[in-house]
Amino acid sequence: MQKEEMKYWQKGKLGALVWKDRRVVYMLTTHRSPAEITQVKRGGSSDESPVPTAVLDYNQHKGGVDTIDQLRQSYAIGRKSKKWWPQLVWWLIDMCIINAFSLYNQQQQVKISQLEFRQQLMQQLVEQYSQERSRTGRPPSTPPTAIQVPHYPSLSSVEHDCCYCSHRPEQRRRTQYRCDLCEVYVCAAPCFALFHKQH
Repeated sequence: MQKEEMKYWQKGKLGALVWKDRRVVYMLTTHRSPAEITQVKRGGSSDESPVPTAVLDYNQHKGGVDTIDQLRQSYAIGRKSKKWWPQLVWWLIDMCIINAFSLYNQQQQVKISQLEFRQQLMQQLVEQYSQERSRTGRPPSTPPTAIQVPHYPSLSSVEHDCCYCSHRPEQRRRTQYRCDLCEVYVCAAPCFALFHKQH
């Protein structure tokens, strides 16, 4: 495509637009007709150039999108994953937190930082869900064995054989979970609890 050349397609309310500026720009829009053109002065020149109106609208309002991206990148809770759906879940949770943070500051006379909001949110979630549920029925005759030392599974970037269930070649199981305190790789469930009951 030559510079300022444009092609577009329309189906129902959805328009697809391809426009060549310094590089090729692709855009989908339901807000403007992809065929709509606006003459603007660009680069300090007195001559007017044709620019798709949808592109002008995007450049005018993209600041809101950039602000959300900046808020999310500051304290993103996502983790790397080879699959696509965990990334979508982390993104949705981040958006919920950012929206709640924005609404909270709109309703309060004294605004707080995003870090302070996330710390308060975390504390409230811990207080609400940390209490053990009351159990009904007859209590067990022997209390379950508890892990006295704080052993926690963490996700590693590499895989190793599970030290609990991979004793024979035909029963090998690979896992990315490891106990940081014991420095061993062990399946998250049920091997993690079984391993620490024996050691």
